[in-house]
Amino acid sequence: MKTEKNNKEFYYFDNESFSYKKESKNWIYYLRTYWVLIVSSVFFVIFFIYLFLVFYNDSSVIDIEQKNLQLEQQIAENDKAILEIKSLLDTLNEKNKVVYKLILGSDYEEDTTNNEIDSLALKENATWEAIEEEIKKLREKVYDQTNNQSMLYQLATEKKAEIKAIPSIRPIPSEIISGFGLRIHPVRKDSAQHNGIDFKADVGSNVMATGDGYVMEVGNNPNEADGIYIIINHGFGYTTKYSHLSKILVPRYAQVKRGQVIAKSGKTGIVKGPCLHYEIRKNYKPVDPIDYFFSDLSADDFPKIKKQNQTLNESMD
Repeated sequence: MKTEKNNKEFYYFDNESFSYKKESKNWIYYLRTYWVLIVSSVFFVIFFIYLFLVFYNDSSVIDIEQKNLQLEQQIAENDKAILEIKSLLDTLNEKNKVVYKLILGSDYEEDTTNNEIDSLALKENATWEAIEEEIKKLREKVYDQTNNQSMLYQLATEKKAEIKAIPSIRPIPSEIISGFGLRIHPVRKDSAQHNGIDFKADVGSNVMATGDGYVMEVGNNPNEADGIYIIINHGFGYTTKYSHLSKILVPRYAQVKRGQVIAKSGKTGIVKGPCLHYEIRKNYKPVDPIDYFFSDLSADDFPKIKKQNQTLNESMD
């Protein structure tokens, strides 16, 4: 039997001594007295820890997902920017080749910006800020190149007459049989300089002037080496020659325009078969006509025809 005195102390009846004894306040006492409070406190602590962990983890996951999404968007934007710059540079390079050949008479030195872009795309440890700064610099470089090209085209406009005179198209839109340079001679079977290119052409196919000019010379002897031929003087040091023709459609000294039909192809002269032999001379020196087909060949077609032109084979004349 237990009883409470002074509100704070507990006594119990000892059967051996038949008297009340004061209960000692050890840990069992406190546990028995405050067990509800202790259990409740432990429960609330565990509950709040659980809530904290749940909400903290959820917020962390959401934060990570948001950062990943931002990174993916940034990667996509940077990749798009790099592709746009590369595409623009490819176009600028092709146009610059044409302009340099037209106006300056020299080969265009390939720009190294595309190499910079490729190396930029391979940088794995670069920060986003560094990559964006590099992209900004590349955009500025492309902008400068565009301005330079605009200046060149302005010069080209001022030299319009010369540009119209430059032989810049194919005289006949057909396959090239044999290119410029050392080739196997069809008769002697030895290696000889071939000063033009041979186009596949059926007898009677249209042959066009490749630039504005006048008919400087015509040859009407089918038994000579070139057979029936035309030489056009374009001015500015350019002349073109069209050989092995079957018929001439323009008289000597006639003014002709680029793309105008001036003759019909054939197989006159010393030649293996029907074809068109075409030459360009710059200041009396033979040059490779392939380098002047920039007005009617795309950027994709040009390297293919250039490679085909370099193949060593037997010429037609």
